[in-house]
Amino acid sequence: RALDAAGNPVPAALGLEAEGAELDGVRDLAPGEVEARVRAGPSFGGRTQVRVTATAEGTGISGARVLPLRPGQPAVARFEGAAAVMRGDGTEPALLRVAVADRHGNPVDAQPEVSADRGKVLGIARAAPGAFDVRYVAPAVSLATRERLLATVGAARATAEPLLAGPSPGMRATPGAGFLFDLKGRFAEPRAGVAVEMPADWAPLLERRLEPAWRTELEATGLPSGAAVALLGGASVETPLLVAPTALRASATAGVLMGSSGGAFAGRAALGATFPAGPLELFAETSVLAARGGGPGSFAAAGIGVGVRLTMERPHGDDPHRR
Repeated sequence: RALDAAGNPVPAALGLEAEGAELDGVRDLAPGEVEARVRAGPSFGGRTQVRVTATAEGTGISGARVLPLRPGQPAVARFEGAAAVMRGDGTEPALLRVAVADRHGNPVDAQPEVSADRGKVLGIARAAPGAFDVRYVAPAVSLATRERLLATVGAARATAEPLLAGPSPGMRATPGAGFLFDLKGRFAEPRAGVAVEMPADWAPLLERRLEPAWRTELEATGLPSGAAVALLGGASVETPLLVAPTALRASATAGVLMGSSGGAFAGRAALGATFPAGPLELFAETSVLAARGGGPGSFAAAGIGVGVRLTMERPHGDDPHRR
């Protein structure tokens, strides 16, 4: 509607524009008065308002009104980026996120109720439009087990079923030494090296009581052609034995073996056991190191070794900023 300074209707031609929406059914009701429907569409695309502007043609005079966009009722809830594996000790909180939307996908600021079958929900807080952070404490478990988290708001429900595991064992460094024996009897040489392992949260293995880790090895050994150094990478798995707390570990790595006359592709497989001894862990292992071609030549050798394992413990519980 076009009005003068005193608020009286003025017979001026009006034009309408909508920013962030469409105008439908535009019609003149009277001179200086126009009616239209504003259609924002079912999905707002992140918009929270629509601006409608009316302009009196030929005068340079205009006016605008901002219309808020309101989503529908909660229809969809989901856990966003929930970790497949959650580690905890019953005290340290993890941060989960629940998103709530209407049936068209528009965020809805309706706080959900969240419950856990095994752990504890400490609190829920709005983090963004339609997004809520949930502070959750995973229980201390001795064996990997499934958790069930349930979020409800209106008719919307969401579930997450992460695997609960004990506190992460942390990064481990394992220096050791031993001997290498060529399987064809061509040489027997000392060897020494160090392996570094980083835990890997692989749910299918953890469910089977296997603790997986990424593994990097640096090993020096003697060969008939001279000293050689192997740089290998791969993975390992560890599982408790019946005689606790002794554990059995198997590893497989591959990489390069460098000697004075060049390098060769190499691979190593090992099987060993760890034994607690006061503040340290001792280990003993048998292994096979094989190389093909290159300066060191092709060979396969069996190895035996002993050493210690040092652990740099991670803080217990999940990273509270993990999504």
